[in-house]
Amino acid sequence: IMNKNFTLKLLALFCLLITTKLGAKDVEFNLNNFLDDGTYYGAYVGKQKIGYGFMQASIVEKNSIEHFSYTGSFFFEFSSDNDFSTTEVKLEYLFSLENKNHLVAYTESSDDRTYRSLQDLNNKNYKERQSSGLSARYLGNDSYEIIIDGDPDQNKQVVELPVLYTSDFLAAEYLAQRGSEKGELVEVLVGDINFWEAKAISIQYKVLNIGRYGPSDNEFSYYEIQAIDDETPHQKVTGQFDVSGAMISASFSGIDLKREPESVAKDKALDRNLYSLGTINVTSPLIYDGDFSEIVLELHSMGMRESFVENDRQSLLESNEDYSLIKLTKGQNKTSITSDISVEEFLKYDAKYNWQSPLITSLNQSLDVSNLDDEQKVKYLLDFTYNYIEYDFTLSASIDEIVSNKTGDCTEYAQLFITLARLNGIPSKEVSGLVYNYDEDAPGFSQHAWVEVWLNGGWTEVDPGWNEFNVDASHIQLTDDYYFGFDDKIQIVSYQ
Repeated sequence: IMNKNFTLKLLALFCLLITTKLGAKDVEFNLNNFLDDGTYYGAYVGKQKIGYGFMQASIVEKNSIEHFSYTGSFFFEFSSDNDFSTTEVKLEYLFSLENKNHLVAYTESSDDRTYRSLQDLNNKNYKERQSSGLSARYLGNDSYEIIIDGDPDQNKQVVELPVLYTSDFLAAEYLAQRGSEKGELVEVLVGDINFWEAKAISIQYKVLNIGRYGPSDNEFSYYEIQAIDDETPHQKVTGQFDVSGAMISASFSGIDLKREPESVAKDKALDRNLYSLGTINVTSPLIYDGDFSEIVLELHSMGMRESFVENDRQSLLESNEDYSLIKLTKGQNKTSITSDISVEEFLKYDAKYNWQSPLITSLNQSLDVSNLDDEQKVKYLLDFTYNYIEYDFTLSASIDEIVSNKTGDCTEYAQLFITLARLNGIPSKEVSGLVYNYDEDAPGFSQHAWVEVWLNGGWTEVDPGWNEFNVDASHIQLTDDYYFGFDDKIQIVSYQ
């Protein structure tokens, strides 16, 4: 069952998450520009999904007065040898629209339940339930009234606490929105309030890294920001944000959150999207004067080492307790295979690669591929996909949305290419891993997705997002269950 300490960890995370909703300098202007309909996040421990979170910023009316409301909810499922348990936490920060937009009310509730079996959990037939809650309201003169549910000794108390202003509460968003430099710090004396212990929390925000992904003419930037509070300085919260300040993912106390569509976030059977942002920095850039034909690397992360795919382009040279030494080479026209394989499944259509969609069939009719052989078709479709889509980090998209919006990240490039390739008789499938980012200021390997196509009796790696036929040695293919870790490390040994 969840305890108060775990709730406080969620509060630290929630404080970082919602700071991405508004910029303090913008509060004085048109607040409606910063409202949102809410964002869902899948929650993971390692590769296992344990629940989801939801955040929203909105204007609400309380006692005929409008306020800014920042709400969040978290739902987790845990299991042990003896039982199953669930935890649901709901939070709301309510800010005045006057007097520097200070915090006027806060509410929190948690509901913990245990079940004897998975069947009881599915039927919501719990054997034990424990609920708790807290509310606080500002009385003026630096004091708050706190009410703790179910505690007759401390049911109502008035405590002196410094006022929490949105300009402090939302300080982190400046770092992402304003084009901050790597290493930049913001320290806030009152970044949040722990009403359980009646104390203000100071928070330090730091830009750990500025990631850049994609070719220079189609680049996407994002920020990795860390939050450390004075209550639990050893429990660091790290998040990834786009340049508008919207959070993409976060990591804290062994739990990882990743932005997902509602249907994916709420379904434990559905894993996170194949692609997510993440860059593993290296100490110095690769000097680029054309395609890399060979790169030798040390992988110092167990996750990368276990997920490394050995094939004709990628080989494991050495492995010890500290690292795996690997060699990457440029792709060939044909990736040979050692056994028979059925490729029919990679011609099928489904919800993701729906080549029966009228939008896809209409788009395909405009293409000039009928007189091309398979290899020429692949090269034609690579060039078409690369020029059709404009790069933008995308939560997820249907094939019709990709065709209509003409935007997406590497998964959308792969999705459109695969759909068109299958429609034109080319077996194809999505693969993923890491790719060198060609960024001289922040060199590293970024998470990426690309494609394998079946040509001449073997699989050939192609990259629609970079318009590459036979990918160069900068691509590291990993299994699709690889999970990016902020502590992953790659060391460059040699390249040519």
